Amino acid sequence: MTGALGYLTFRSVANRVSRQAARLRTPRYLLALVLGAGWLGFIFWGQQPPPPGAAAGAWVVPAGALITLGLVLWIWVSGGDRAALAFSPAEVTFLFPAPLPRRAPSVPLAEAGTELVERAG
Repeated sequence: MTGALGYLTFRSVANRVSRQAARLRTPRYLLALVLGAGWLGFIFWGQQPPPPGAAAGAWVVPAGALITLGLVLWIWVSGGDRAALAFSPAEVTFLFPAPLPRRAPSVPLAEAGTELVERAG
């Protein structure tokens, strides 16, 4: 089962990246990519070096840019509000075939809780 989940995860991410790369044919997405890359280039390579007596916090701006880049890439790949794993109806039927009764998940937890209380007392 883990192999199937790994395969579906890999394919979902690969398809998402290829779909996003195909969007770069649209001018507004291409413009956003160019402006974002220009901003990152300015942050990393366009600034003047600090004077010799400046404070030792020059790493804060590049670190913030890297964190921002990581968050943007994460949202870009994962799709933001959409599910990371988008299962088709056939995949749902194959991967999740057994319905559970309403009380099935709670019964083992309740039994484990009472056993802990009995051991402690």
